[in-house]
Parts: sequence; C-alpha cells; structure tokens
Amino acid sequence: SVGGASGVAYKQRTFSTWMAQYRTGTGERKTIQLADGSQVSLNTDTALDVNISEHARELTLYRGEILVETGKQMPEQDFIVKTAQGTVKALGTGFQVRCHDDTTWVGVSQHAVEVMPEKASKAVKVQAGHCMRFNTLKHGSLSLMPVNMDAWTQGMLIVSNWRLDQFLNELGRYHKGTLHCDAGVSSLRISGAFNINDTRAVLENLSSTLPVKVRYFTRFWAQVEPV
Repeated sequence: SVGGASGVAYKQRTFSTWMAQYRTGTGERKTIQLADGSQVSLNTDTALDVNISEHARELTLYRGEILVETGKQMPEQDFIVKTAQGTVKALGTGFQVRCHDDTTWVGVSQHAVEVMPEKASKAVKVQAGHCMRFNTLKHGSLSLMPVNMDAWTQGMLIVSNWRLDQFLNELGRYHKGTLHCDAGVSSLRISGAFNINDTRAVLENLSSTLPVKVRYFTRFWAQVEPV
C-alpha cells in the first residue's frame, strides 16, 4: 500500500509539473514579476505555480530552483514557498530554494526564512549567509551558504576545487542530453567560471586544463573520460 501511495503521489506531482503556471526547459532561465512586486528567477528545468490571495502569497515549487526577492507591496501577507518536503516562509527579502529527489535545499542571502518540514513539529529559522537541507520528517544541519550559488542568474557556473563528477553533475542540469563522468577521472579537481549557456563549449575546453577527453556516443550522449 505504501508503494501504491508513493506511485499516486509521483503521478500527481508529474501532472502538476506539466500543468504548472511557469516552467523552464533544460538550459532555459527566466525571471517573472509578481503582483506584489516580488521578483522570482527560475533556473533550468523548473516548474512553479503562484497563488496570491488576500491571505497569503504562496509559491509551489514542483521541480527545479528559484531565487526570490520578495516585494513590499503586501507586507501583511505571508510569503511562502511550498515543496514536496515542506514550506519555506520568508522573513525578509532574498533567498533560494532548490528541489532535489527527496530533499529541499534553501539558502538565504538577506534577512531570514523559517523552514517547516511537512511532518515536523516546529519550524527552524535560517539566517542570512546560511543554508539548510530538509526532508518531510526533519531539518538538516545549518551550514554556511557557499559563495556564487546565484551565479546561474548571470549565466555562469562558478566552482572552486570541485570534484569533476560533481562539476559534471551540476553542468548536466543545463546540458541537453546525457552527460556522464568516467570513474577514472571522477576525482580530478576543477575550479573556474563557466558559461552555462554553451555547455558543449565547456566540455570541449576541459581537455585544455585536465587530462580528459569528451566522447560522444550520440548527439545527446557524452562521456568525459581519460585521455
């Protein structure tokens, strides 16, 4: 019965994703202005619904990632972002929310937010400069927010001493097709600023700094492997 319930929930989320009010495809980004003056930037492969009423400003994030700068035209109304794992309530102006498979990540750039997992008994405050993951049951640990987490709004991916497999996994969010990292080069380290608007160029340039090559099995299936 648990499996059946999970299947129903998955289908409902999938349907909601396709029917969402605002969507971006792979590699696409957009910024929307809400009726209350809030600005919401959608990252790649994101699906979002917006509902502004006399009681609350509510965003439902089904998939992907958003950066929010809350407006000041309706200060008496709560500003809430809902995900499959719980809610994030704004206590200020600037924050990011990203959906993972079974968790939600939230990072705060200005003021604070209140995080409430769906089945938890109390909320936890996340202050500016910090971030947290949470699932439906509990909060994760607070940690310092990594720098340049919002670089995608400028079309960039900025990394410092990342493992190559971690880098390619993140780059793959913007790449149209399958991007795989061979185990033989996965632990290599990479730093730099990369243009996510041209992922193919990023891949081709990897060989100038690392002992790797890119092999294309098809137009949409690439693998980074040892030279």
